[in-house]
Amino acid sequence: MPPSPSSVGSARPVRLKGGRSVSIIAAVVQFAVVGVAALIVVALVAGSRVRETSNNESVRDARELALLLSAQIVAPRVTPELLAGDPGAIAAMDEVLGDIVATGPVNRFKLWTPEGTIVYSDEHRLIGMSFPLEPDVVATLVTDQPVVDFTDLDAPENLYDEADEQQLEVYLPLRLDDGTVLIYEHYQHTSAVDAGADKVTAAFSPVVIRSLIALALLQLPMAWWLARRVRASQRQRMMLLQSALAASDGERRRIAQDLHDGVVQDLAGVSYAIDAVRHDPNVRSSPSVVATLDRVVDEAQRSIRGLRTLLVDIYPPNLEEGDLAGALGDLLAPFEARGVHVEFRDDITGAVSSAAHAMIYRTAREALRNVESHAQATSVRVLLRDHEPNGVELQIIDDGKGFDAAQLEERQADGHFGVRLLADVARAAGGELAIVTAPGAGTRVTLVVPR
Repeated sequence: MPPSPSSVGSARPVRLKGGRSVSIIAAVVQFAVVGVAALIVVALVAGSRVRETSNNESVRDARELALLLSAQIVAPRVTPELLAGDPGAIAAMDEVLGDIVATGPVNRFKLWTPEGTIVYSDEHRLIGMSFPLEPDVVATLVTDQPVVDFTDLDAPENLYDEADEQQLEVYLPLRLDDGTVLIYEHYQHTSAVDAGADKVTAAFSPVVIRSLIALALLQLPMAWWLARRVRASQRQRMMLLQSALAASDGERRRIAQDLHDGVVQDLAGVSYAIDAVRHDPNVRSSPSVVATLDRVVDEAQRSIRGLRTLLVDIYPPNLEEGDLAGALGDLLAPFEARGVHVEFRDDITGAVSSAAHAMIYRTAREALRNVESHAQATSVRVLLRDHEPNGVELQIIDDGKGFDAAQLEERQADGHFGVRLLADVARAAGGELAIVTAPGAGTRVTLVVPR
């Protein structure tokens, strides 16, 4: 019995498709779309890197500003009176720093002792209060390196701040001439940092984007040239394939003609001559001679039948006459002779081109040859039918042992290119060849070609 639809449907498909070549314009459009997508990705990555670099530069500027203000503005005005909490000294410091708070990016100043006591702040309520210092703030006394971080609005030292956004805080050690060591701190609006990052990003992003666009545009002519080269190579390959197939058909026709007009006719003549001799009265008087001549005639006629079967396989005359069904029937005849159950159905309506006839016959011949050599099948079905919108379909289904994709690839690697050649021919004809098979599940070969 042929394999059930469920068994074949569960088999692993090995698809060898052939389709119409993609046009050069379509190939270039595809390249352009992929290029635009790549351009967007690269632009996003580059923009992110530029933004990150800009933020780093803005943080560096914040450190530089803190070093400048602490050394040039704050340090000269830190006096023993200020550290002692003298209102006049505090007012003098407020007068200088108040202008900076009013006009600059800094909105809070603090001076800490290494023990965590605030000795000055433009928020006077904090003066004299003590808070635990963060480890990185304590570390700045050892490293002498500024520490830049975002403010923790919930920290106790910020209890009087009503800011609705995070700010950037900068800590650094402030060493006075008399040996006093303090910790300088100021808060800076993140908007200033963002503005600096935006400025750098705005300066570099157009350059990066224009460069990427120019690169993509420069690649389009190369893509067009490569697409034309590939298209020309495909066209040349298909022409060579068609030429090889035409040469193969011509050679098959020549060999078939030579065998028919030469060896087959000679054997037929020998058979007739011997048959005439064995009926001669003088010869029939010797039974042993007659028996020998009978065997010779039988062997000659068997050889003639074998050669005629070979002629049909090499180049069936009914295919040349447009009888596709007859040619496929000749291919199935040896299976019937060996007791294999054969089913053939031709449901094609309308005319079919000679090219489609040849393609269907080649595929059937190769598939049935594989069934005969490898499948160990007990049933073979050959189905012909219309395929919408304007094609014909051939299906060859057997209930043999099947195979897996790796076996197909191994046979091709060993030089057995029959199936691959058929796939190329299908591609050249604008069709499709598909094989569905699995070990123990039989094999279904499906060919679809234009009429």
